[in-house]
Amino acid sequence: MTRRLPRRRILVLGSCTASFTGCSVFPNPPKSQIYRLSPTVSDERHQRILRRRLVVNIPTASESLDTDRIALLHARTKLDYYADSLWTDRVPILIQALLVEAFQNDGRIAQVGPDAQTLTPEYALETTVRRFEADYGDATDHAPTVVVALDLVLVKMPDHRIVGRTLATERSLAPRNSVEGVVEAFDVVVGKLLLQCVAWVVSIVSRTT
Repeated sequence: MTRRLPRRRILVLGSCTASFTGCSVFPNPPKSQIYRLSPTVSDERHQRILRRRLVVNIPTASESLDTDRIALLHARTKLDYYADSLWTDRVPILIQALLVEAFQNDGRIAQVGPDAQTLTPEYALETTVRRFEADYGDATDHAPTVVVALDLVLVKMPDHRIVGRTLATERSLAPRNSVEGVVEAFDVVVGKLLLQCVAWVVSIVSRTT
C-alpha cells in the first residue's frame, strides 16, 4: 500500500518594490513559481525493527546543484535552469528531509533523524548529489528525461568506519515538455530512489548489527 505525501503546492512570490513617498520607483520583478516535491512512498510497516539509531546528514552537492533552482541539461554538457521556477528549498535540504521521512515511514530502523546533536547515532548516512536535472539530450523540442543520482556512504559510529557505499540512480521520461511535467517526473524518480536508498541502508545495518 502506498500513500502520497501532500501534493506539491505552487506558490507565487510576492513582488518586492521600493517606495518613496508612497510611490514605487522600481518595476516589479518577475514572479517565480515554487514547486514542492511530493513523491509516492510506501506506508507498509515492517514487523522486524532494528533497534539502531541513524542520522541522515545534509547531502553535499556541486555549486550548480546546491540551489533551489530547477536544473536542466542540454547536449550533455550545458547546464541551465528553468526560468522563474524554484524548489521550496535547496536540493540537498530537500533530499535530506525526504530521506528522513522515508526511513521513518518505513519503520525498520527504530530511530532516524537529521541532527546528531539530538540523536546520538550508531550509523550516519553521507550522501552526495551527483545528478538532479532534466536531461534534454541534443534537442529541446521534446519532453526531457529526469535523472537523479545519489552517492551513498554508510558510516558506523563512533569510529567513523565505512560499512557500505553505493551509487543509486533512477530516471523517468517527463509526461510533458513543461516545468509541471518535469516536476511530475521528479516525483516518480525521487519516490523510486527513496525506496532504493532505504532498502540498501537497512540491508547493511542488518548485516552489521
